[in-house]
Formats: sequence, C-alpha cells, structure tokens
Amino acid sequence: MPLLELSDQARRSDGYAAFVCDRLTKELQNPLTEPSSPKICGSPEPPGGYSALYA
Repeated sequence: MPLLELSDQARRSDGYAAFVCDRLTKELQNPLTEPSSPKICGSPEPPGGYSALYA
C-alpha cells in the first residue's frame, strides 16, 4: 500500500529535505502528484484565464 510506505518513509526521515532527496522514490511520488493532477482536478487557472478576472 503506497500510502503506508510513504508515511513510513516520512517518519524515518530526518526532515523534509532528507525525505525528498533520499527517501521519496518515483513509486512514492505518484500517490502525491496524481490526486492534484489537471486530469483529476482540472486546471488551476479559471476559465478565460486570470486576466478575465480583472477585466
């Protein structure tokens, strides 16, 4: 289960930088990035772009 392994690796790390540099493997990155991908959440930009908000 990727989330259990991810949390285990985070607990074993000396800090954020050590976790990202030494323990965050490609297999563990996917559960972090996939839920926030544009395919799932859509674009962070509003329809018409940010300039449409200030027109």
